[in-house]
Amino acid sequence: MTSLTLITNVKVQDPAVALIPALCLFAARTMKTAGQGPLTVGYKYNETLCFGGTFEPAFHLTISRPGISKEALQVESYTSAFNEFLEHTLGVPRSRGYISFLEAQAKGSGGLSASTISQESRPKYKLLVGQ
Repeated sequence: MTSLTLITNVKVQDPAVALIPALCLFAARTMKTAGQGPLTVGYKYNETLCFGGTFEPAFHLTISRPGISKEALQVESYTSAFNEFLEHTLGVPRSRGYISFLEAQAKGSGGLSASTISQESRPKYKLLVGQ
């Protein structure tokens, strides 16, 4: 299960239509999440997000995924791809964003469908959006 949370001081009108579907599809394709459990994407507007001492457009993207620490080569390409996407979508220069990659512990540390998630038992899901 991959989870993305985007915090930005760029206000998006109707993010459920204008941002989240595009970010979800982009993340699924970029990180090849099909068959790896559900992908969750969240957006939070924070007008007080300060980056480098200013309130110019900026973002902080947190990506949590089991096994991400073993994807060292991909993390660099993920960083480049998400920076490009957010620059194009939100108009935030690449130099005004930070991406955190967190290792989601697989066994027993998360919940889904009223049980804990484990590598052995997590359900397989198909990507339903624009394959």
